[in-house]
Amino acid sequence: MNAIRQLLAATAIAAAASSASAFEYDITATLAVPDSTTIYLNCESEQLDSTLTYGGKARFIGSFPRQAMAIIFEPKSRKSLALVLDQTPLQANMLTGEVTGESDLNKKLAELQALLSNFEKNAQEYQASNPGLSREQVYETVRRQVISTLLATIRTNPDNGLGEYALKTYLPACPNAEWPELYLTLSDYQRNLAPVKLKQMEFEATANTAVGKKFIDFEARNPDGTSARLSDYVGKGKYVLADFWASWCGPCRREGKDTLMPLYERIKDSDSVTILGIAVWDKAEASLNAIGQSGYKWPQLIDVSADATSLYGIKGIPQIMLFGPDGTILARDLRGTAIVEELKKYNILK
Repeated sequence: MNAIRQLLAATAIAAAASSASAFEYDITATLAVPDSTTIYLNCESEQLDSTLTYGGKARFIGSFPRQAMAIIFEPKSRKSLALVLDQTPLQANMLTGEVTGESDLNKKLAELQALLSNFEKNAQEYQASNPGLSREQVYETVRRQVISTLLATIRTNPDNGLGEYALKTYLPACPNAEWPELYLTLSDYQRNLAPVKLKQMEFEATANTAVGKKFIDFEARNPDGTSARLSDYVGKGKYVLADFWASWCGPCRREGKDTLMPLYERIKDSDSVTILGIAVWDKAEASLNAIGQSGYKWPQLIDVSADATSLYGIKGIPQIMLFGPDGTILARDLRGTAIVEELKKYNILK
């Protein structure tokens, strides 16, 4: 076992339940690549093992403390195949995407993958059996069936790669309102998975900056290069309509042109409200060029610190929010006409 594998194994042992014990894995992969091509076995996005191909085959033999989810990856073709590390010998066919062997976990993984990939087919079959339902009703029913299966798999497989696969698949679709309850049911192993840690951080950030919460400060620069902070504008006695945007973001630029520029002309002489642009995920030069090209006349923060969007749980832009005069967050996720309607609530616009 190489040094990286030893380190990963030691880390996994520390995070696992004390009852977990190491076992040997034996995986033979089939793929169409030249001899002596290096392929990798990755676990949690880290390299667990590597080997060379010969005669269209490659073999991984080693040990790991848990039946974790792993990915066989071939860099040249970018092909990958998910499987659950198991004590029984496995055959992983990279050409067909099949994993075979006497492994119940991998058989269940194949069933779960088939359920996910056959979503459209299952929806059509359900529609045929229930012709009175609308397309939206059919899709919602089948979607709920898939989610129910994923949640059941997560609960009944708390310490292996099958539950890990189901959890990683469900995370993007899990509503924030349901996340706390699900998180409480997760095992220590599941909570220590990188995507789960990220999801929890994002949830906490969103909760900490929800409507009714006070703003959280961060560092940035003014367009002239001087240092700046969000608190230079927010919490100073004015309503602040903050627009998190980027030069490369088409929807951001359209929102600026179609909504914010006309709005600015209406409020530019107001003593009670201002617009504040916050350029994120961008280079300062690109932000400055976009400001000039678009003709934005309102204050801008550029070269924003990398943790700004993390602090506010922002995963996509544009993100437009309204801060009250004391820095309280009054609204999030504002777009288009909703921005004007929100300002009218506070008699900022007539």
